[in-house]
Amino acid sequence: MGCRMLGISTKGHYGLVIMTALALAIEGRPLSLARIAEETGISLGYLEQIVATLKENGLVESVRGAKGGYVLGRDPAEITAHQIILATEREIAPISCSLQPAEGVCCDRVDYCPTVFLWGRLEQQLSLALGDTTLADLARHNRNNKPVARGLLLAGTQPRVGV
Repeated sequence: MGCRMLGISTKGHYGLVIMTALALAIEGRPLSLARIAEETGISLGYLEQIVATLKENGLVESVRGAKGGYVLGRDPAEITAHQIILATEREIAPISCSLQPAEGVCCDRVDYCPTVFLWGRLEQQLSLALGDTTLADLARHNRNNKPVARGLLLAGTQPRVGV
């Protein structure tokens, strides 16, 4: 069994996009999946899958009613990119040989591979960066530098509390 490249899939990336959109929602108002799909270009079916996973992990909550949709499950300053990626991905590793054997995906060449040291370091740095970046950080960066999507928020809107 050889190593395979893993990285972060579109599911993880879109999880971050969805969560950032919710963090940027005007006054924490619920956003419908249809609105998020329209604004981000992510298909409604794929959004439903990702949001269901985020909800299972307590990162989002659903709000019923005519103006319902989804809101963050916690303050954005308490949610890390690492938590979002772990909720949407099975594993976080740049390459399969950097995973621990207990996780069931370990390269049979790991004992003599000349690059295993690099992959281990890269995995550590990736985990540190994801753990050190909160949803509030992503929202603040997007608010200050560019829109999170194609017009999800109007310029000058107030951030959600804690962002």
